[in-house]
Amino acid sequence: MILITPILAGNGGNVLSAVLILLLKFILVLVILFLLARFVVPRLLQKVVESRSRELFILTLVVICFATAWLTSSIGLSLALGAFFAGLFISESDYSHQATANILPFREIFLSFFFVSIGMLLDLQYFIQHIGLLLLFALGVILIKIIIVIISVLALRFPIRTALITALNIFQVGEFAFLLSIVGLRNELISTEVYQNFLAISIMTMGLTPFVAGNADAISNWLSRALLSPKVRRRLIGFQNRRKNRDEEKSMVDLHDHLVIIGCGINGSNVSRTAREASIPFVSIELDPDAYRKARELGFPVVFGDASDEIILKLVRVHEARVIVVAISDPEATRRIVVQLRSLTETAMVIVRTRHVDEMDEILKLGADEVIPEEFETSIQIFRSVLNHYLIPQDKIQSFVSHIRARNYELLSNAGFD
Repeated sequence: MILITPILAGNGGNVLSAVLILLLKFILVLVILFLLARFVVPRLLQKVVESRSRELFILTLVVICFATAWLTSSIGLSLALGAFFAGLFISESDYSHQATANILPFREIFLSFFFVSIGMLLDLQYFIQHIGLLLLFALGVILIKIIIVIISVLALRFPIRTALITALNIFQVGEFAFLLSIVGLRNELISTEVYQNFLAISIMTMGLTPFVAGNADAISNWLSRALLSPKVRRRLIGFQNRRKNRDEEKSMVDLHDHLVIIGCGINGSNVSRTAREASIPFVSIELDPDAYRKARELGFPVVFGDASDEIILKLVRVHEARVIVVAISDPEATRRIVVQLRSLTETAMVIVRTRHVDEMDEILKLGADEVIPEEFETSIQIFRSVLNHYLIPQDKIQSFVSHIRARNYELLSNAGFD
């Protein structure tokens, strides 16, 4: 869009020739930059790195960025396009991670300048005079973008909660839209009044972003329950999973006294393997598409969905389960799942894996029967190996380990040394 905006401001008869010239310039730049990225930049960065000079490395990165931007600008293309290409072929080098680490401080400074300049461009008098209309337009932009994002995410067969969280995080007008609007203003494609409207709406949506994104999890939970009836959510879930879970839904009917595993990561997969070896009927729930695909490839019975959703839990018949294992790494999601589980079943044994011991008490209060902290189980295994090397009898080692677990790991926590 930045490339063709100046063309749109020209005369209609010259559009075709202008597009062809622009296309030729673009191809020329691509060829030059490809040759530089393929043969020049890697060797240059290699020599700079061999000098072991951090200052020279940073200076080289800056020169590459400005030189690429100058190259695109000198033949009539935009500086922004040149900066984009510079970042693109630096990211493909062997030193991209170090380059990122060195450039990050500059990014923060330039971002500050960028947003300060946006605020300085806003006409406050115009904003105050048209505040009502601008608020209405901003609300319209937010709603339209949220609806588009939700439809797009649902079309990719993600859960409704994921769609809501995604929409609440990217509902604002993006930074590149500012660049496009400035180009449009300079080429007289939009008037100053339209530009001020756009600027005000953009600033309002971006100002709301930290507050909405920071509470996206809670807002999405409320919206999914307040605005969507169980029947509608059931249909949405069916739409997302109709190909993935058709066979699983048929087999769920016969599930009874089974094991439910929430999460198909390392811990969840290990529990699934053990259950299969022991001929224990089980079913897993997984929200991550990659983990879901791997579990399917391993032949595990797995349902794609959000385990904090009542409909998903009912689908795997948690009310008929004997044991439920929660093996995910997100503490907030773990707490939501435990609360939802206890609202659906009081008889199932709920075992929760958590990373830190200080999360145990809260999860136990929410209804978990057993909480296994990852950090202290690791300590126990290390200490067990130490005791084995000192030839301590196995019965004493087991007694010591059992004593630690019986006291909820307090012997290994700070509280145990008070």
